[in-house]
Amino acid sequence: MPYLAAAERTGDWLLATAQQSPRGWFWPVQPGVSAEVGPSLGWGMAGPVMFFVEAFRTTGDERWLSAARGGLRWMDAHLEESAGGWAGCGLLTGIGGWAVVLHELADAAEVPESFLSKVLQALAGAELISSRRGKTGGFAILPRGREASMREVIEAVDGPIALNVCLNASIGCERRAWCPAHPVWARAQRAMLDVLMGISVTEMASRPPARSNFYPGR
Repeated sequence: MPYLAAAERTGDWLLATAQQSPRGWFWPVQPGVSAEVGPSLGWGMAGPVMFFVEAFRTTGDERWLSAARGGLRWMDAHLEESAGGWAGCGLLTGIGGWAVVLHELADAAEVPESFLSKVLQALAGAELISSRRGKTGGFAILPRGREASMREVIEAVDGPIALNVCLNASIGCERRAWCPAHPVWARAQRAMLDVLMGISVTEMASRPPARSNFYPGR
């Protein structure tokens, strides 16, 4: 298998050029020339790590698995730096993920760009996603966004959730103290918030959709 032999030679070279540190393994952009490391999740450190993951999956060679784990530790230790410098397609939206532009998202969601732009601005303001202008720009989810609950996402866009005006702390209701409906609304809101707080964006994204208009890059 000539391709496998070539891949193994590449793996051996990557092992020879790896820099090992207490925080993990990393590979300089120009081994032997410069110590600069490309933290980008699009075409930087993610490249060798994904190479070793696939090499281990194909061959079962533990050397490749050790190298992938070493690189993953370095990426995890520098995740914020990597996410802050993203550009174009990358791993920001998950393994083999992507950054996407406004019109692609609008087409997929079947909503006007003007409406979606306001939603994305709110999410970016809450630091759940990042946005970047220019030729290699687009929107990408940040680590905090992946971990966010559905409640956090909704409130980032629409503000505090209140099923009824009497549950809005900034408004209130003069009938609240004696209204028989108020405790019913309160219980309903607690139940809904429990559901929304009980699931994260990552958990929802891991569930295969029954229908999808958009698989960027696929």
